[in-house]
Order: sequence, then C-alpha cells, then structure tokens
Amino acid sequence: MRTFRIVEEWTVSLALLTMAVLPILEILGRRFLGIGIPGSGPIVQHLTLWVGFLGAALAARDGKLLALATGTFIPAGRARQIAGIFSATVSAAVATVLAWGSVDLIRAERETGTIIGAGIPAWVAQLVLPVGFGLIAARLVWRASPLWWGRLLASSGLLIGLALAGMPALLEGRSPWPALALVIIAGALGAPIFAILGGAAVFLFMS
Repeated sequence: MRTFRIVEEWTVSLALLTMAVLPILEILGRRFLGIGIPGSGPIVQHLTLWVGFLGAALAARDGKLLALATGTFIPAGRARQIAGIFSATVSAAVATVLAWGSVDLIRAERETGTIIGAGIPAWVAQLVLPVGFGLIAARLVWRASPLWWGRLLASSGLLIGLALAGMPALLEGRSPWPALALVIIAGALGAPIFAILGGAAVFLFMS
C-alpha cells in the first residue's frame, strides 16, 4: 500500500510539473528555434484531467473530498455512523456508474482513433477517468466506517452501481425523483458534492 501511495503521489507531481514546463518549452522553442512541441496544448489539457482525477482520488483516500457541512451537524455516535455509511453507499454507487460510463467513452475514442499529439491516442489519456472514479468508489467504501460490517454495507453501493450501469433498463422510463431524493439526502448527510451533481446527472440521463 505504501508503494502505491508513493506512486500515486509522484504521478500527480510529475503531471503538475509537466503541465508547468511544457508551455515554457513551447514558448522558448518557438522564440529561439522557430519550432514548437507538437500537440503541447492538448497534452497539457489532458494532463489537467489527470491531475484533477488523481487529486480527487488522493482526497478520497484522506477523506477530504468537498462536501456540504450539514453532515457535521449530526451528533456523534450511531446516528453519524449510519449517516456516513448511507452517504458512502450512495456516493460509491454514483462513482461506479461514472467509472462504467468512462470505460464506454474510452471504447468509443479507441474506435475513432483520435490522436491528441506526439502520437498519443486520446483514449490512453482518458484512462485516468475509470481509474480515478474506481479509486474514489473503493476509498469511499473503505472510509465509510471503521467497522467491517459498515464497510460491507457501504460496498453494496459498488454492486448497485454495477447493476445500474450494466442494466440501464432498470431506470429507463421510470421517474428519476426517488433516486434524486436519495442523492439529495446523501448529500445532506455528508456525501461529496461530486456525488450529488454526478448522481443527479446520471439518474436524469438514465431515466
């Protein structure tokens, strides 16, 4: 785990460094050599994606994903524990659906064969999407509770997300309001803001 932690942090740092250095090299190259770096703009744009998603995964690891403060008003004890498990379950389900959708996006990009620059396919640059959402989902489950049964309950969100993503007919033609209500309640109980916005988008789109 420690090795993965180091690799994760160094990957983000390297991406940030490349984002800072590449535009400078582009400017210097054009100024003094009359040539630029092919695809430097799109590469930097996609590195922003990597920094954003890996940064979110790091925040999920440390329990620092941005959330509403309303969850902190719940009295410490069993009530807060149950609220944490519920919000983690809903958030994990949303993250799992988004990870599945990211895989579909990558498949589509791979078929089109888009190149962002320097011979790098767009789908390779987008691999961070399912990886990021997957890490976030897993870490939300892990941090849902210090107790094994709490984590087990929260892990049901992963299964729910897989079921919804794999069988979209479960939601087609149905009212999105019950699912939206669950997302809103989870947000009030401390679910990350991405889960509220992403969950609303997912259920409105799939219904």
